[in-house]
This record gives sequence, structure tokens and C-alpha cells, in this order.
Amino acid sequence: MSEVLIKTEGLCKSFIIGKTGVHVLKNLDIEIYKEDFTVIMGSSGSGKSTLLYSLSTMDNPTSGKVTLLGHDISKINEEEASKIRNKDISFIFQGINLLPDLTIYENITYAAFIDKKNKEKIQIIANEILKELGLYDDKEKYPAEISGGMQQRAAIGRAIINNPKVIFGDEPTGALNSSMGEKVLDILTDLNKKRQSIVMVTHDIKSALRGNRILYINDGKIDGELNLEKYSDEDVKMRKEKIKRFLEEKSW
Repeated sequence: MSEVLIKTEGLCKSFIIGKTGVHVLKNLDIEIYKEDFTVIMGSSGSGKSTLLYSLSTMDNPTSGKVTLLGHDISKINEEEASKIRNKDISFIFQGINLLPDLTIYENITYAAFIDKKNKEKIQIIANEILKELGLYDDKEKYPAEISGGMQQRAAIGRAIINNPKVIFGDEPTGALNSSMGEKVLDILTDLNKKRQSIVMVTHDIKSALRGNRILYINDGKIDGELNLEKYSDEDVKMRKEKIKRFLEEKSW
């Protein structure tokens, strides 16, 4: 049986807008498993990004419990959350958020140096990552000097430098064109094949193809789950049809 990395029990999240309470997540019980590529889908406003943030220390739930890698993160403070982010998890967002005054190499190694790891070891790992991501020749350039797709690859490098147990992605290809988006998805797929656990929010079927488990959220509740075989080039068409049928049943 697969190891549970993240578990929610009665997870609820509400916001106050003006004088009105808006219930975004409603009593969710979810398990996320080790080495899965878990995809969270749903229509706009369904609560998918709020769910991702609640699972990953980015936001505290209003009520209920979230256990992440054995830690109850339901009511942790920012200092405790920062320790988990630096040591155990990482993020890739639609807004790439590289530091503009640092080179690509410096952006990738920044988090590792903050964690006070061995400098020589970091340099070796960073150069290996840069080569794998096709960025080695551009490592001394600044973000503004490279394309959006290359910037997102650098963001992935930054996300994996500390060998996280889970990578969280919020529409990581949303700001990229189709070709650049495919390259980023190829990298994420390759990481998952190497047993990296990934949890990704997307509205895009092409991105969802890369997952082996899809959770569909509707009006703050999990409205369905689709389990697929681990990704392979041979079954793309079949996977796409399964996902389309699944989403059609959910009135996508």
C-alpha cells in the first residue's frame, strides 16, 4: 500500500468578504500518496488553489486537520512553516518569481545556501541541475535575459535543489506557450519517474495527462477521482480520452 504523504480530515476554509462569509473548502477528507503525480482540477472558483495552499503550509485552514509529512500543519506559525518549506517541500508557481538581481545560478542555489548546506556540494548539485535543465550555458545570465520557458526551468531547478519530499505546482505552465509548457511538463514527468512526489493544480488537459491521479474539486468539495497508470508515451491518446470523459461527467 502506498505511503500517505498528506492527509486532511474535515478540512474547511472560509474567507470574509465584506460582511459575508464565503466557504471555499467544505469538510474535505483527502490522502496524497508518495511518488504520485497528483493533479487537482476544477472550474474557476472551485477552490483548487486554496486547497493547494492549505495542503502546503501556504495557508492555514479555518477548521479541520492537515497532516503533511507527519506534521500537523493546521495551526502552525510562520516560523514553523518556513522550516518545513526550506527542508521538505518546494513550490513552482505560474508567476515565476525569480529574483531579478540574481543570476540563474544564484537563483537556483539561493535556498540551499540559506539552509546552510555544504557550499562545494551545492555547487556540484547546482551545475548538474543546470545541465539537466539545459541552462548551464546561461547560468550567469539574469532572468530578464532569458525566455519565459527558461525562467520556469530555472524555477524548477530552484525547487529541486534541496531534494524536497514534495513539489507543489500552481498552474506552472499557465504563463507559457505550448512548446515551452511541454518542455516544463517533460521535466516534471521525468522527476516523477525518478520517484519525486508532485501535487499540481491545473485547468489544462495537456498538463493533466502527466498525472497518475486526478482529484476533481467542485464548489469546495471533492467531486470525483480518476486513477491512471504511470505516464508513458504509448498511452497518451487513451489517457486523454479517459480524462475528457471524466471531466465531461463533472460538467467541466
